[in-house]
Amino acid sequence: MKKRDILLIFLRLTWRLQPAIFVWLLAGAVLAAGGSLLTAAIPKLLIDAVTRGEALRYLLLLILGLAVLKYAIHLISRQITIRQERQREILTEQYVLALADKVTRIDYAHLEDPDVLDLRERSHFALTSYGVLMTLFEAAVNFLTGILTLVAVTGFLLSFSPWLFLAILILAVCSLLLSRHGTLAMKKSMEKILPVNRVYSYFVENATRPEHQKEFRIYDMSALMVARIKTLNRETARWLHQLNVLQGNLASLQGVLQYLTRFIALAYTAARVLTRRFGPSISIGDFTFYIGLSSQFTQSLSDTVESVFMVNQALGMLEPMAALMQIPDSEAHGGAKQPEAFESLEFRDVCFTYPRGSERVLDQVSFRINRGERISIVGLNNAGKTTIVKLICRLFEPDSGEILLNGHRISDYNYQAYLAGLSAVFQDFRLFPFSIRENIDPAGHAASEQAIHSVLEQVGLRAEIDRLPQGMDTFMDKSLHSGAADFSGGQRQKLAIARAICKNSDLLILDEPTAALDPLAESEIFQQFAELVSGKTAIFISHRMSSSVFCDKILLLQDGRVQAFDTHRSLMRRHNLYRTLFETQARHFRAVSDLAATGRQPDPADPHHPST
Repeated sequence: MKKRDILLIFLRLTWRLQPAIFVWLLAGAVLAAGGSLLTAAIPKLLIDAVTRGEALRYLLLLILGLAVLKYAIHLISRQITIRQERQREILTEQYVLALADKVTRIDYAHLEDPDVLDLRERSHFALTSYGVLMTLFEAAVNFLTGILTLVAVTGFLLSFSPWLFLAILILAVCSLLLSRHGTLAMKKSMEKILPVNRVYSYFVENATRPEHQKEFRIYDMSALMVARIKTLNRETARWLHQLNVLQGNLASLQGVLQYLTRFIALAYTAARVLTRRFGPSISIGDFTFYIGLSSQFTQSLSDTVESVFMVNQALGMLEPMAALMQIPDSEAHGGAKQPEAFESLEFRDVCFTYPRGSERVLDQVSFRINRGERISIVGLNNAGKTTIVKLICRLFEPDSGEILLNGHRISDYNYQAYLAGLSAVFQDFRLFPFSIRENIDPAGHAASEQAIHSVLEQVGLRAEIDRLPQGMDTFMDKSLHSGAADFSGGQRQKLAIARAICKNSDLLILDEPTAALDPLAESEIFQQFAELVSGKTAIFISHRMSSSVFCDKILLLQDGRVQAFDTHRSLMRRHNLYRTLFETQARHFRAVSDLAATGRQPDPADPHHPST
């Protein structure tokens, strides 16, 4: 992506998020340029006044006036700088939020693409760890200040001596070329360090995560983790040492050029004071003024070009975020049609392969679910059960075939309106560090407080939550809130199910809804299922075949294909994978139940041993 395009993307984004920052940047640049010219002019004004023999009163008033003006510029500049810093900090937070918001709006499929994940990681690093916005806007201020100062100083120097101006310009350009060489070297080093830093951050983060500490202690993995981190540290240190050596050498050469520039300016200006061989004679005041302008020109040109390099470098760091921002939102793929009340959901010859995958996960899958039906999707691991759920939720698009809601392709519906009509509890569901109420009903879908209490009663959590001092206003994460509740895995699963029920959607999807529950708790949930989804259409995915008994039909998947779509009773009359799975689990639970009743330990030689 071209730097110009990246710049335009972020100028538009900044204008949308914080337009006032442009005013403060320009005001700061104008004031800084004016202050620089005043600094060069003060010695001339004072010396000229003395050489003209002005009265002491005049000199004192001149000094006082210049001091007041200088102090006023300083105060105003300070206030503008404070405003700029605050707005840059706010803007950085807004950019991080904009990045997070974008990630939630792009197609879910992108979030399983390693390239997109790399863009997200590099974008977040640039904003938070590298502070790229601070660098970018600091460079913008320096650039504007330098341009304004150069315009004024160039006019003065050209009128004084074009040859002196040309000599200063040549030496300044040589210094800038050295700076450019150093900047390019830094950019190459950063490109090499960034992947190492990403791996380093991964290991450091995982080494300190509380949920990983059990494995670290039991398997004594800390030494292995520390060794890996040290290796990455040494690799980073090696790159930084090479970069520091290069920068030191370039700084030495630039120092030589700067002293040569000062010598030429002093020698030529002094000659104009002492003789007329190189031009009209100038006063001592003019001498100080032009010496100041010579130094100011060199410094301003260096700052301006350096700021261009900094902007270019910052835009390079922002390129991943610019690329991420260019990815179309999920809503862009949807139509304008508004969903009607749920009547049917149908798969017609749907085929699907995951991005970067080599094998089809679903192959010519066809089935139809009608309003009010409860469907169980059954199959071995990797049969495609969860993939069907992801396609229904429009997290992915099928490679071929159609998914129809009420006879219309789901892609024809408005994306958000379509999602509003379904609820899902995934295998890897998440609860967030909000209150219990906010986790259960985050968007206010529940009809009333009583409706939430009713759902909690149905999933068997009402009594536990009522015993909490803050009730449903209790927070969920003890690492963030001292008075938070500490729920078990099964209780958290029930909360996730309650959240799905409270959304009051026409279609309810439960992907392994009882994975964290014991068989008795699972049986209790299934017995309450009829009430929980009364009048709703539901899709169940479970490795425990007991869920199928409560469903109207079973969709049997094997190797990504539909092997059967029929009732439990019909499937049990035939020889098929479903019957095998059901009878195997039935023997397992019967054996465990009998042994629990007698208090005996399982015999591995028993054909009904749980491992059979």
